[in-house]
Amino acid sequence: MNINSRRFCIHPGFIRSENDGEQHYISAAQLIRLYNLNPAKDKVVILNYYHDFYMFLPSEDDIHLYPQYRGKKYEELKKKYGLS
Repeated sequence: MNINSRRFCIHPGFIRSENDGEQHYISAAQLIRLYNLNPAKDKVVILNYYHDFYMFLPSEDDIHLYPQYRGKKYEELKKKYGLS
């Protein structure tokens, strides 16, 4: 994976919380913050709706980031993608 060509594809959506069992909507802005992304520096693509996928040209270097039901999972993924 070429680190300069990778794009972070943000997928906002609903998630059931491990803590309270309720559904919460995690916005694109919240995901960007949770994953420690800097939109001014990182290539960030927000994919809100299904029709966004049809207008999006995928690449094998893309990294797709979704809401996680456990807060610890964000830390694991940040380390995996070098975002810590």
